[in-house]
Amino acid sequence: MSNNSFHDQYKNLEKTDIETIPDTPSNLLEEAVFFWMCSKFDSTFSNQLEVISSLPKPCQNVYSCQIVFHEVLNGGFDQLFFNSSRQFIEMSIGGFAALGSQKLSDVMTKAVEVYLANKQEIDTYIDDWQDGCSKLYEKRFFDALEELFVEEYDSVNFSQYIRLHAADFGD
Repeated sequence: MSNNSFHDQYKNLEKTDIETIPDTPSNLLEEAVFFWMCSKFDSTFSNQLEVISSLPKPCQNVYSCQIVFHEVLNGGFDQLFFNSSRQFIEMSIGGFAALGSQKLSDVMTKAVEVYLANKQEIDTYIDDWQDGCSKLYEKRFFDALEELFVEEYDSVNFSQYIRLHAADFGD
């Protein structure tokens, strides 16, 4: 199955599909609910926060934490704070706790504290779209927190959480 047909298959995830969730392999289950949520965004993804905030809390937890994971594991906290996905940071703090990782919730809280303590300087880099991200990375504001984040990465079991809250996923 191509990625497009997989994405298309889950963009209309129905509550009646929930019966198949226990039989869905974990990695496909996570992708299925992620693409189902993404299918609700407009073509520019400019309404992500509005859409996710309108979904049940378990959906908010999964989406915000997955977005944070993708950003931090790809480019660190610098990338997370630089990109528009930063709008999900606060939501992810409660999300990680709900998903069973208080340590990741605490790391995210500390990352926000580091950001706020250096907000003026960090925001000057964010405003410089061309070179800002690489300049921000050179400052290494978040290095210690990134190490803690990566150490705790495996502590979150998205598929288990989705299975526990299956009724909240799908239309």
